[in-house]
Amino acid sequence: YLYITAYQVQTILPMEYSLLIILVLFSMNALLNYFIETHSKARILQAFGQFVPLKVVEEICRHPDQVSMDGESRIMTVFFCDLQDFSNVAEQLNPKQLSLLLNKYFDEMTEILFRYRGTIDKYIGDSIMAFWGAPVAMQDHAQNAVLASLDMSKKISELSDVFIKRGWPGPKMGVGINTGRMSVGNMGSKYRIAYTVIGDSVNLASRIESLTRRYRVPILISESTRNDCHDIVFREIDTVQVKGKHNAARLFQPLCRKSDTDSDMDEWLKKHQQAIEAYNNSETEEAIRRFKILKTMRPKDGYYPAMIKILVDKNP
Repeated sequence: YLYITAYQVQTILPMEYSLLIILVLFSMNALLNYFIETHSKARILQAFGQFVPLKVVEEICRHPDQVSMDGESRIMTVFFCDLQDFSNVAEQLNPKQLSLLLNKYFDEMTEILFRYRGTIDKYIGDSIMAFWGAPVAMQDHAQNAVLASLDMSKKISELSDVFIKRGWPGPKMGVGINTGRMSVGNMGSKYRIAYTVIGDSVNLASRIESLTRRYRVPILISESTRNDCHDIVFREIDTVQVKGKHNAARLFQPLCRKSDTDSDMDEWLKKHQQAIEAYNNSETEEAIRRFKILKTMRPKDGYYPAMIKILVDKNP
């Protein structure tokens, strides 16, 4: 305005006025950009703050153009975790105790999931659904999911001891993990919407989780997840025909990082694989014999009694 007025009256403004105008315009532009950036960060925090770790939120804020809330197809890893026999646990607690137990459980498990950059999809009763690979893409999504599940298994054992000392039942968990192509994005209605994943790969992970009870193991993963984990030791569990799937699914249990193995574990896993090979070759008597030896070697391992029972029931 001052420049226009000065032009109209053919007056040259002093240098101080020119510098002041430039400074004011620069400040207004910086302030506008600040408000736009702050508003954008607030929207991102509102959308993802409760579902992803803070470091991921900060990464989204730095590169918002790389994140889409619209539906898209990605190769990702999805995770289901359930407290086993929770109905029996709930019956032994009053409402306040039940709330305290669940809140403590969810706090501890979510902290671990966030440590490995997982995205919380939802809490369903006593269950947790999470995924890796969105909203921020990552190369090691399968390994992060499996490492998180191993840490969660250790933590649930610690929590179980704490709860038992309080006179509460000690919870046990089952985890199912699968890696594959799935759809991810905002899905729902105009009344309620959620950032979630859907697809056959998601359904398979849920079905795998339900099989942890059958094999009496805390964690089961698919072959596709196993193939993307290069720093973890696994044992093969079984090959099963999952409802709704044409191809049989090979199941594995993650045990530890490769750096944590020793000669005793190597020897055990060698014997385990020999038993699995006999089982896969339909050598029933030989498989039972080998599983019985392994049961004696590892009396606290529920998998071997479970496999012996499966074989005996199939071949009475």
